Amino acid sequence: MKDSKFYFKKFSLAHSKSALKIGTDSVLLSAAVPITNAQRILDIGCGCGVILFCLAQKLQATEENEIQTFIGIDIDENSVVEALENRISYPKLSNQKIDFEKVSLQAFAPTDVEKFDLIVSNPPYFGSSLLSPKESNCVSKHRDANLSFSDLVAGVDKLLSDKGSFFLILPVSEMELFRTEISKTEMKLFYEMWVEPIEGKSPNRVICGFSRIEMPLQKCNIAIRKEDKTYHSDYIKLTQEYYLHF
Repeated sequence: MKDSKFYFKKFSLAHSKSALKIGTDSVLLSAAVPITNAQRILDIGCGCGVILFCLAQKLQATEENEIQTFIGIDIDENSVVEALENRISYPKLSNQKIDFEKVSLQAFAPTDVEKFDLIVSNPPYFGSSLLSPKESNCVSKHRDANLSFSDLVAGVDKLLSDKGSFFLILPVSEMELFRTEISKTEMKLFYEMWVEPIEGKSPNRVICGFSRIEMPLQKCNIAIRKEDKTYHSDYIKLTQEYYLHF
């Protein structure tokens, strides 16, 4: 029987049941997010839990003794079931609490009282013109029916603490639409990472960070592969704490 797990250096995750499989976007977002002084972390559209588990590993390196709470939410039942199964084998510290809930952001945002220091998301982004015939793919990749950018912004605005930060990864064209929506709030852009699939090619993804606190814009570029298709040294350096083959 073929092993359906994805192996990282310090843990492995099942992702066969999840609506969206583990890929470059989730790992890249996890690696790029600066995570110091974050005790409550929320992942919107958590899938099998990959981003939260990667962030939990990163926080372990800070040697903080405070309770660290990680919550992942998703509307796909199989994804949440798999995330909870992955939690059983994940090597978390005694001060780390990790949980996953089958709930929409729209339903979750009004009910949760305590704010989050860090919110992350690898959200659905395709418009209805590109709807997939497979229902689970529609849930994971399409924003129109389940999570519009306006709903995402409204939810983050309710749940983010005054000094907290929100990070997400999107295709470049979709990020332009998202930034138009979030500009209607008090949250300001302070972080941009432009992702080139191959060095010298136009970026096809961008990671952005937003906060209510005014901060100088941190802007950088990273290439995943060099022209000869081997992995770029900058990408290896950024993700080497996670990937088994780096």
